[in-house]
Amino acid sequence: MSYDPIIEAFSIKDRPKMHILDVRVADAFGRDHAPRSVRVPIEDWEVAARSGETSFDNMDYWQKAITELGIGEEGVVLVYDDGQMTEAARAWFILQYCGVETFILNGGWRVIAGRPELLDAARPLEGGSFKAVPGAGRVGLADRRILKGQIGSDVRIFDARTRGEFDGEDLRPCSSCGCKRGAPSPITMG
Repeated sequence: MSYDPIIEAFSIKDRPKMHILDVRVADAFGRDHAPRSVRVPIEDWEVAARSGETSFDNMDYWQKAITELGIGEEGVVLVYDDGQMTEAARAWFILQYCGVETFILNGGWRVIAGRPELLDAARPLEGGSFKAVPGAGRVGLADRRILKGQIGSDVRIFDARTRGEFDGEDLRPCSSCGCKRGAPSPITMG
């Protein structure tokens, strides 16, 4: 079955029960946000994903973080950011990896700003228990050992960082910088 993680604002009405997550910076969320949306502390999630104590090996951390957003076992999640879809994609990956069916709003906040009727049909589900299961969603991880064993085969490695991250200008909270040897240049979207 085909799966497209991107959802258009006009099709939200076809999925009436959704948790709505805002992945913009706190100041932007504080100024305005979608009705019934909850802010994802993506800056904390980025640090946690790279930390030895809270990386993706620590499902207790992710289960707590996801449950704190009001997400339970049922329903789907809609994430949106400022329209760049970078932060929304990061949240999408984490949620999917932990087993939460998640979609990214195409165009982000700018397509719904001032148009709350677009989200009127999206009724939040009751929170509840959530059990984070690594790799339960549509995405997975490959560790360095597995990846190293696949180099030279027909596996393709894509570097999905921004141009600034690739060039080492935007290091975010990580210890590596610059491109990985042999990785193709990141694709930039216009």
